[in-house]
Amino acid sequence: MKNCLILGLGSPNGDDQLGWLVVNKLTPILQNMPNFKLLKSGGKHNEWITLYGKYDYIIVIDAVADNQVTGTIIHCPIEKLKTNETLLRSSSHSLNLHESFELAKILTDKIVKTDFIGVCIAQYNPSQSLTPDVKKAIPNVVRKILHLTSDLSVLETVEEI
Repeated sequence: MKNCLILGLGSPNGDDQLGWLVVNKLTPILQNMPNFKLLKSGGKHNEWITLYGKYDYIIVIDAVADNQVTGTIIHCPIEKLKTNETLLRSSSHSLNLHESFELAKILTDKIVKTDFIGVCIAQYNPSQSLTPDVKKAIPNVVRKILHLTSDLSVLETVEEI
């Protein structure tokens, strides 16, 4: 694996900030590693879709409005989103994540290994602060990402999350 894009989706509000908070936690660990790019996006596809073909591996992190217990971590290849109706409907954007990545494949004529990591939230409420169960999931998401990218020798640089 040469280059990895870690894309935190969300906003600065409530549980929707999960993707951004994970990127914030990963930044001091990965900031000096040239094969990583960490990006926070508010869901505007043009912010990251043009980057798709420049990476060998992409990890997308987002909050998911799902029927599972709040704080549950979901990890799957991005292609699996196409067959999961709940995850498809959880997007508040004009294109869902699966459609966005399919468009990126067409635009770049490249297939990039892409994993989705979501944390289940009860419901999106921008006036609410981060809920305790979602906050507890953040270190586990960070560890999962570090494990997924361990062939890039990241784990040796991490003392404590």
